[in-house]
Amino acid sequence: MGVTFKENVDDLRNSKVFDIIDKLSQISEVTHIYDPLLINKKNIEINNMKFKILRNPKLGYYDIIIISVAHDCFKNMGKNKIKMFGNKDSVIFDIKKLFKKDRRYLYL
Repeated sequence: MGVTFKENVDDLRNSKVFDIIDKLSQISEVTHIYDPLLINKKNIEINNMKFKILRNPKLGYYDIIIISVAHDCFKNMGKNKIKMFGNKDSVIFDIKKLFKKDRRYLYL
């Protein structure tokens, strides 16, 4: 969740989130990207890697959810709605500490 350079902007230049995505793609079949600030873009290419931007994440689907950019829209969405994107065993990594800690959230 979130791939832009910093919160509440649609600029991808210098975004370090793609480093995380690159590592995940080495161990995961599919990595989905959801960033409402990029809603007008369907696909992006960074460092010769192509990514599809989701318009709406699937409910009850994801094993791992990473909140990597602290967009206001994610804060307004709330952690309960974000949890709904994960399956029953999912883990959420809140890298930016957008929400208060609970047992299903891990902070890096």
